[in-house]
Amino acid sequence: MGYRPTGRAAGRPRGPVTPDGKLTRARKTLPHVRAFPHLARAVDRVLAEPNTTVIRDWTADARDVDVSHHYTPQERGQILSFCWWVYVNRSAWSREKLNAAVTAVSPLMLFSSSFLAEMTGIPASTVTKNMIKPPDVQIGRITGSCDLWTVHTLLDAATKGEDQYRETVRELSLFKGVPKALLARLSGVPVAGLLRPDRGAQFFPEKPDWATGTVCTPAARDAYWKYHPEEKKRYDPRPGDQCSARDAFAGTPLGDLRATTAPLPEDGKPPLHLCIPGLSAGRKETRADRAQQWEYTYHLPAVGLLPASGTQAP
Repeated sequence: MGYRPTGRAAGRPRGPVTPDGKLTRARKTLPHVRAFPHLARAVDRVLAEPNTTVIRDWTADARDVDVSHHYTPQERGQILSFCWWVYVNRSAWSREKLNAAVTAVSPLMLFSSSFLAEMTGIPASTVTKNMIKPPDVQIGRITGSCDLWTVHTLLDAATKGEDQYRETVRELSLFKGVPKALLARLSGVPVAGLLRPDRGAQFFPEKPDWATGTVCTPAARDAYWKYHPEEKKRYDPRPGDQCSARDAFAGTPLGDLRATTAPLPEDGKPPLHLCIPGLSAGRKETRADRAQQWEYTYHLPAVGLLPASGTQAP
């Protein structure tokens, strides 16, 4: 018998590259992604249940696409923070890390290849090769791009309260440089509410609400989970108690409630952008010095907003 080569040189077939495999490899390449747990949970959910997370509303005209992205304010805040973190560091990171960043957020179906190319500074053709599309998702592709400073503007406005945030979104919607559909995806404000800061309620429907078709009271929501514990998954969204909104809109049909999910923190909690790595002080640095350096890098407030313990927001 002649020589029979073995290993990769022999053309040994490789296993299929699955979305989960690509995502796992990307998270290992970019370990600081652990600072964004809400982002990771949103990605895991959209890969597991794409058509309950990214929903296409069927319209009379097939060319008229209306898509809803069901991400909590906490998830959206960390998604925007991740994009800004990558953008600020894109000139210092290796191509491998930038490719991993694309893979880490692409399953969300929020960003086009041109947006991710702007975020990373790598060609759109390379970006496309590193994007993951959730299996069997009902929408084909996402379009639209803008200057990444739009992301910064939204993060900064979120530190000033809901009224200021909605007014900032209204002003951004008047600029021709930000497509309305993209602004709605980034901001968490539906297209119909972009120009109307008074329109819409900050509320994220959960499984108990979808089961009844109405906004549940806090007690009804807790009772639902008590009797349906098998429905809870590790990747389920965690929007907070939302007691104020639930008390105010209890019994309202979900179809009548124009919900927004602006990246605003819960009452008493620090801004969501504080998850961006780099605030932990080293041995030779004081907490204030580190915070000032972080502010200089990311142009976002940190001093006076950090939790008393000095830890980053969860």
